[in-house]
Parts: sequence; C-alpha cells; structure tokens
Amino acid sequence: GAEHRRVAWATCDVCDADSLASACPQGLADLVVDKGMLDCAIVEHDAARLLCNVRSWLLSPRGVYVVVSFRKPELLVPVLSCPELGWEVRHTALRLPGVEQQASVCVMRRAEAAAGGRPPDEAVVGRHVGAVVDRWYREESPLLTAEREQQLRAGW
Repeated sequence: GAEHRRVAWATCDVCDADSLASACPQGLADLVVDKGMLDCAIVEHDAARLLCNVRSWLLSPRGVYVVVSFRKPELLVPVLSCPELGWEVRHTALRLPGVEQQASVCVMRRAEAAAGGRPPDEAVVGRHVGAVVDRWYREESPLLTAEREQQLRAGW
C-alpha cells in the first residue's frame, strides 16, 4: 500500500559479503530486524561475520539493529556488546502471553564516537563472540553437567 512505499525488501545471505552487496547498496537500512538470524549464526560460528556485516554494510550511519531472541540476556547482551562493533546495546525483557520463557529484545545504535569510524575487524569480533559463548557454555549453561555425566555413566 501507499503507506509502505519507503520499505524495501531484499533477500540475501547476510553472512556473505558478495550476496549482501548484490542485494542492496551499502548503508541503506535505517532499521534491521533480526528474529532468529543471530541465533542461527551463533550455532554456525558465523556470528562475527553477521554482526560486522550488519554494522558496516547494512546499517545507515544512524541505523538501528533490533535482535529478538529467546536466548538468555546473560549470553545475548555480552555477545552484542563487543567494543569493536562500536554500538550501544539496550536490552528489554519481553513477556509473551502463554509462553513461559521471556524473550529478549536488544536494540543497537552506533555510539557517537563510532559514527564515522572504520568498519569493525571481524577477527576481533570473532574472538570476542567465541570467548563469550565458550564461557557461557562452560560456566553458565553447560551442555554436559557433572550430574548428567554421572547419569549417563550409570546408564551405560
């Protein structure tokens, strides 16, 4: 409709710079809404590339990146708070009716000091994300706890 004339839709692999470049010009997006993209990228060890591409290619200088996720904020906020990305992170818990687990909504805007700066270094972001995710799964939410290991050994 007429009220959506300024909305542009593009389909591409945000983790692939060539795909991204062919889908839209750099700095086009005033708003990027991510529902599940970062979640998948974390699992696929591609979060650094995704975050760098959103920050340096998709977002306009005043653009906003919104991540909606069911991941715990104790993991999500530190992943997104990488200083190399140069943005401010604001987290809000979202309670959905009929859903036990709350969702996280994180809103990122470029920090004033980073508004005209260089693109983020993907290797630096990758080390940051890797360290946060590694610590999370070792200390906060281990996939194999000592109790579960004992259960498995007893059942084996």
